Amino acid sequence: MIGQEAIDGDLLVAAGDSIFGEGGLDDFARLGLAKNAPVTAVIDVGDLEAVKRYSAITTDGEGRITAFEEKPDQPETTLAGIALYFYPRSVLPLISRYLAEGNNPDQPGRLVEWMYERTPFYAWQVPGRWYDIGSPETLEQADREFSQS
Repeated sequence: MIGQEAIDGDLLVAAGDSIFGEGGLDDFARLGLAKNAPVTAVIDVGDLEAVKRYSAITTDGEGRITAFEEKPDQPETTLAGIALYFYPRSVLPLISRYLAEGNNPDQPGRLVEWMYERTPFYAWQVPGRWYDIGSPETLEQADREFSQS
């Protein structure tokens, strides 16, 4: 897709089943631009069982990802990656390589899992509220909470 569409710039990739509360995403993009490195958004879900639906992420003191597991069976952290990514232009060849090697193109977390070992990849803590509205139940919960704001 990158080659087909002649994309030659920084990319911000966001899942359509996410709603962000206060704070916006400006700091997210700023981090990626400042580091000139890929960044994924993270949230502490506070429950090891809940992490199984996302990605389990461990970072160092600088926020660089040191461990990443997509949809872990036995997570050891409650820090979960969500489908919000910044990819600077400089890593577009790595994305092309990932796809050319026949890796999974349909789960964006798999790209992060592959890429963080090949280039510095950072995590950005989502400020405030975030909702995965991929099910009717979570959509209703988000609607209730945002309606009270």
